[in-house]
Amino acid sequence: MNKKWLEKNQIFIYLVLIILGLIGLKIRYGYKGDKESIQTSPTSIPTVMATVTTVPTKTEEIDYPLFKQLPYYGKGYIIEKYVAPLTLRMILNGATEAKATLDVKVWLRSQGKLGDNHKIILETDN
Repeated sequence: MNKKWLEKNQIFIYLVLIILGLIGLKIRYGYKGDKESIQTSPTSIPTVMATVTTVPTKTEEIDYPLFKQLPYYGKGYIIEKYVAPLTLRMILNGATEAKATLDVKVWLRSQGKLGDNHKIILETDN
């Protein structure tokens, strides 16, 4: 009868063992009360962290006018980012240098005054 009772109530026994284990973990590693969180000395000074937020200035808008349109994906090339003021980095990944440069110049002209005076630095995708 003892063996039948164990087979019949096997799931309940496992659940009780799991609950006892979780209670043991809670007691060992659980919340210790307010004494843990309020251990400050009367002479301690709260730490204040300053954060810096960059706001676009007029010079950034002049030096990086196409920033919001980047990255620009063309057939076999990518205009990835600015590497210097008015200097764009183009990565070739399948297109010829002449074709990609021509396409980028057409794209820059289509941007109007924003695309004027840009230089292009070429890189190949390895």
